[in-house]
Amino acid sequence: FFQPYYAGQTFGLGQLNPLTALQMSDLVHKVSGLPKLDVSDPNSVYKTIMDPDLTLPYVAATIRKSIDAYKSIAGFDISGNPGLTATLYNVG
Repeated sequence: FFQPYYAGQTFGLGQLNPLTALQMSDLVHKVSGLPKLDVSDPNSVYKTIMDPDLTLPYVAATIRKSIDAYKSIAGFDISGNPGLTATLYNVG
């Protein structure tokens, strides 16, 4: 049933898309030291997304990326606005 790279599927506590987790892998590895995810190992991607202790750094990295992009593109710091950051996270 698990089609890890099928667009639109999200899993786990953070409702992460496997492709998003893969995109955040380098940042998560750099900051937390967790092993990098690999597209050739979908079981590891799924395990990471489904484990609350492992998925939290990916959620944080996704939010951080949105905050940084908003500041870079719009020139506005949204890090103090949890409503906006939550909305951006939920939009994907």
